Amino acid sequence: MRIPTTALAVAAVLVAAVTLSACAAEPRPFRTVVPPPAQSSASVPDAPTGAAPSLTTPPLSSSDDATAVACVDGTATASGEGGMYLLDADCARVVIGGNAMTVRITAASTGEVVVRGEGNAVTSGSLESVTVEGQKNSVAGARIGAVTVRGDDNLVSAQEEIGALVVSGSGNTVTAPNVGTKDVSGSGNTVP
Repeated sequence: MRIPTTALAVAAVLVAAVTLSACAAEPRPFRTVVPPPAQSSASVPDAPTGAAPSLTTPPLSSSDDATAVACVDGTATASGEGGMYLLDADCARVVIGGNAMTVRITAASTGEVVVRGEGNAVTSGSLESVTVEGQKNSVAGARIGAVTVRGDDNLVSAQEEIGALVVSGSGNTVTAPNVGTKDVSGSGNTVP
């Protein structure tokens, strides 16, 4: 029995298609990096550098070195790649999402602070709660009611105390003279 050449060709194409479809790339998140604009004679000499802040972070005057973070409907959001940010208004929730950002919180009353990304540095007074998700972030405050760390190589320090502490990940360091309850998992974590 002879199989027609057309049938063999169709079968070969189907086998090739099925085989190659297993090699197709899976969809993944991607990051687009945009180069900074070229300097021109019309540029502002003291303008802050780094990635553009999110819409909720209007710039300070050109004499300041940080971008103001506005609290809108109880939430302040700072996002970007690098740069300095300042929150000086009371806010129930602060979300920091980006990489290599420096954030100063000088508000008298700050509720929950969420830090996501890598290499961010946050300084503040007293905070109700802090959640750190990512790698190599640092948070320093006077007193922190509750701290949750999920990630690796993060640093959280409180000058006075931390009420409750949950750490999962590796290589995280937490410092405080007094820590209430502790729940620590992972390896290489340092806690008081």
